[in-house]
Amino acid sequence: MNRTMAKVGKVGFFFLMSFLILFLSFWLSIAPIYTAIFLILPIFTIIAFIKFRLAVLLLPFFAAGFIPKQLTPTFFIAGGKVGVEDCVLVLLIIICLIRIFFGKNRFTNDPLYYPFYFFFLLCILATFMALVYSNKPALLLVELRTVAYYIFVFLLSISIQNQKDLSFSLNFIVILSVLISLTVIIQSFTGIQIRSYGSVELLNTIDKDTNTGVLRSRFGGLIYMAIFSFNYILARVARKEISVLVGVLVLSIIGFAVLVTFGRGAWMAFFVSILVLSVWLGRQSFIKIWVVLLTIGLAGVLISLAIKPEFIGVVVDRALSVSEEIEVGGSVAWRKFENEEAMRTIKNKPILGAGLGGEYRRGENNSIMGNYDTIMLHNSWLWLMLKFGIVGILFPIWLVMTVFYKAKELGTSLSIAAAASLLAPIVVSTTQMEWATPFGILNITIIVGFLVAHSNLLKEEKHERTKTH
Repeated sequence: MNRTMAKVGKVGFFFLMSFLILFLSFWLSIAPIYTAIFLILPIFTIIAFIKFRLAVLLLPFFAAGFIPKQLTPTFFIAGGKVGVEDCVLVLLIIICLIRIFFGKNRFTNDPLYYPFYFFFLLCILATFMALVYSNKPALLLVELRTVAYYIFVFLLSISIQNQKDLSFSLNFIVILSVLISLTVIIQSFTGIQIRSYGSVELLNTIDKDTNTGVLRSRFGGLIYMAIFSFNYILARVARKEISVLVGVLVLSIIGFAVLVTFGRGAWMAFFVSILVLSVWLGRQSFIKIWVVLLTIGLAGVLISLAIKPEFIGVVVDRALSVSEEIEVGGSVAWRKFENEEAMRTIKNKPILGAGLGGEYRRGENNSIMGNYDTIMLHNSWLWLMLKFGIVGILFPIWLVMTVFYKAKELGTSLSIAAAASLLAPIVVSTTQMEWATPFGILNITIIVGFLVAHSNLLKEEKHERTKTH
């Protein structure tokens, strides 16, 4: 009897599991939006209440595109697109406020926050301008969704309450940067898309001539998180704070991944940040840093020559083809057109700008930015002036000056790496939308958020030592 019941139980279990598998397969194939609503977001909410720091760090993980699009669909509200990562951001804000109210986390003010306060004040005025000028609600929603990511600087810094939290969070971001870098390298050599964010395409060197067999893979806006991780590890290697072997491994992976993006702006930004870092750390560290980097570079050249000889030639062509591309036009001509149209609008509305959601030109057929081409442009500096008036440009200048002052005051590996890394989005801001895209903003706030947390913890330690003595 018991054997019969056991067999029936096994058969029943088999059919139950089969039903669940079929049901879930059906669910994932035709109703992925419900999967996100009823699985991902509730699970994330529970994690956020239990381990808020981990939940905050999961937002860059979501942004990296490791979760398939079928599980993270796009919602449409008032004509604007809202992704699951946007829902996650809103949840984090709400849960953070609840935790602060009940004393689970504390908010400590810092001068590094002041540029963000100024920016949010500009956003309030820009939203008012949008309503006055009757800008399209869908376009207003798009840009409000974008600038909301600047709040992440508060979420990250508040989630770090002690040195253990800081070490865990830094290690998480470095490991995430390495994982993203590995996917960039694999995608570049295989052409297989691993992550849903970051394109893989044939390299087009002069906008008319495709290099056969050479692919480029992109980080997207997440490249600045990788550059920060690179500079942080490089500074610690130079100061003998971590193993050289571990450091060289991390530096090699991230450095090669930046190379295979074939982004000239990214290369220049990367170089400038490393140069500033190495000079800042002093002569001995400068020599050590460039010996390490040149050794890694030489090894990379030799490996590339052995695996794919044409790769080195393509890198050189890409680096030296800027003048030819300007003559040809292509993306350069498009950016020039955008800048001219934006300047025309800025001249007409120099004080308050066009407001969030404000259009600065008529739409173009087959635009590279789709339905939002009338509000977005590649030049971040002009975007800030376009949306907030000429005072908008004060925000990034104020932020960089504050970060550099703080780094000079602290003099730690983390603070110097943060200051040097923030130069990367500054360098490319004339040709890229890094200060006006969700994940570009996310990377900027990660850099500043770590510096705020680090600064506050050092203040607390100094205060405790003073009390003890």
